[in-house]
Amino acid sequence: MKIYEFSDWIESSGGPLVAIEKHLAPLWGGTNGRPSDFDLACNTVNYIELVSTRNVTALVIGDEPLRTLVAHSDDHTLIVRWKWATSEQSALKEIQNIRFPSTYEEHLDIILPSGALTIFDSATHYSETEAISLKIHPGKNTIQTFTYSPNSETSLLIHKISKPSGNLRAVKSNQ
Repeated sequence: MKIYEFSDWIESSGGPLVAIEKHLAPLWGGTNGRPSDFDLACNTVNYIELVSTRNVTALVIGDEPLRTLVAHSDDHTLIVRWKWATSEQSALKEIQNIRFPSTYEEHLDIILPSGALTIFDSATHYSETEAISLKIHPGKNTIQTFTYSPNSETSLLIHKISKPSGNLRAVKSNQ
């Protein structure tokens, strides 16, 4: 059994959350501008999707405005979204006992130079006090999304982030 360390829970004001490299998070414009960064985030259709704005590329954590936390283990990181559970304790217990499916609802490969991300409400400007940290491997990562409903009283939307397995080649840039 993997042991996860949990962040605090975070909630949005009704729109999607975004994950942005921490050093670039202050560039997110929230609801300012036409179209605003928030408008672009709201136009996504998948559970998790990349958008590029004038200033930054963000990972939009879409669908419903669900309570969200980050769970870290040695092997991978989970972005956990609470659909329903009888209590916070029962949700955390189910995460500790999670079983991963053989197939996933969505799959996304991302490449980020920094492994330090921050998650916050897409309608706002970045504030460290209203964000949670997310640490992933710098470079290429795979995000696999699935709904985890181990019983009738619990349903969680899970984004599993891990370094892809297999042979990756380093490509040298001619710049």
